[in-house]
Amino acid sequence: MKIGLRKKSSDEPKESAPATELHQWAGKQATATKAMKLGLFAAIGSGVVALVLVLAGVGSTTPIQSKASTQPVIDTAREAAATDLAQDFVLTWLQSKRGDEKALARFVRTDGMSLPAQASYTASEPRIASVKAIDPPTRNQGSTGSTSQGGPLQAAGQNYAIVVSVSVVPVGADPAATPERRYFSVPVVFVGDDARAAAVPAAVAAPATGGDLTLGYRFRVGLDHSLNQSIGQFLSAMVAGAGEISRYTSPGAPIRAVTPAPYTSVQITDLVSDTDFSAGASGAPADGATVRVLATATVTATDRAQTSTVQYPLTAIARGGRWEVSALDPMPLLANSTGVSAATSAISGPTSTGTSTTAAVPAAPAQPN
Repeated sequence: MKIGLRKKSSDEPKESAPATELHQWAGKQATATKAMKLGLFAAIGSGVVALVLVLAGVGSTTPIQSKASTQPVIDTAREAAATDLAQDFVLTWLQSKRGDEKALARFVRTDGMSLPAQASYTASEPRIASVKAIDPPTRNQGSTGSTSQGGPLQAAGQNYAIVVSVSVVPVGADPAATPERRYFSVPVVFVGDDARAAAVPAAVAAPATGGDLTLGYRFRVGLDHSLNQSIGQFLSAMVAGAGEISRYTSPGAPIRAVTPAPYTSVQITDLVSDTDFSAGASGAPADGATVRVLATATVTATDRAQTSTVQYPLTAIARGGRWEVSALDPMPLLANSTGVSAATSAISGPTSTGTSTTAAVPAAPAQPN
């Protein structure tokens, strides 16, 4: 029996197919291995770069300390000791005469000090005008030049430049003479924990004061406006004992009447506001409306029938168709805090509005009474 060999068809798979698939799989594996190696090298390289940057201080994650943490801590005990010594020293020095060197020696060196034969002044009411913590100028021990009698100057740490003001009357002056306010600078150095003056008091000019301020109240409120009336009732209750103050304040407002009342009467002479009420002078205010005002008033003192001017910056809120005071503002509204230009915010002092019925008008420069 003959067994014939079947001729392969051209449609049957060739014997080389398995080998081709094997090569393809091997190629893919090689590519994946190469990619893994590249990724690994990249990771190693990134780590090396990061390490170099950290060592160089670039990209450090250490949080930057705030400026507040670098500020020196105020030593209140040392500052109190320094100011106390300065005030006592100025009073003693101004009233000293020849023979009082021993009294001054507890403050400063008295070698070569010259004092008058008789005291020149009577001094009283010392006050601290300024305190400045300083590191005084020093000289290293190795430097050339003269030194103090106690040896080369050395750093003494934080010390103080203090200005003391006192009321001074020349000895022998008219008893009715008005005392003059004078200012003296005293350098105070600490030797260990003990305060010591580095020099005798030196007369200096009074501290400078700033120029005129421009306030942010742009409109004047008429005397017959409901806001003006509410503010007047509130001030009368607060400082003149006229009625219960809670009737004129917002619920929960932390405002109490002054007791005993320092005045017998209060009369508003001027009221300026940051809001223009000219369009609704006679209408009731809408609930929740808020306004900031500066009230100028004439008050009569309790113990004598003399008048003086007072000013109160206030915040008022409308509730139930009327105005109530919600806060005694710690400072008047300033023009630059509201974006108002100086040209349109010139109200800066007490004025009299007379009996005008205008609810509010753009404020013109106010002139003192």
